[in-house]
Amino acid sequence: MAISMDLSQESYTITGGDQGERRLNLLELYTAAVRRGAGNAGLGRRLPVIALAAGLSDVHWNVVQPVHASGPDKHMTAVTMDKIRPAVLRHCLATGQEIGSNLTGVYSFVQDPAALVALPRIVRVRGTG
Repeated sequence: MAISMDLSQESYTITGGDQGERRLNLLELYTAAVRRGAGNAGLGRRLPVIALAAGLSDVHWNVVQPVHASGPDKHMTAVTMDKIRPAVLRHCLATGQEIGSNLTGVYSFVQDPAALVALPRIVRVRGTG
């Protein structure tokens, strides 16, 4: 049996006001940084096809997308941006000041109890080979 799990990063969003536009910028930066590092931020959605192409049988998959209205996971957007900061700077995708401004805005946004943060879709695939 083979089991695989990956993210479909293009689904990583926040909702509400001007900060939603700011998040789009963070998503674009993440996607560009991954691409410049020879990665694929949208690989998760391709996992079922990859499993079938690899010859697995009895392939099953499901997709979940956590959404947080409170708690530490609501800060995952800012944590992710902070973690990819070195790659964003290395690839000249944004300045340190731009990243700092985005982080400040996102940290401010998640303090709003009405704000929802949807993490990336998680694609889980299992099959036998």
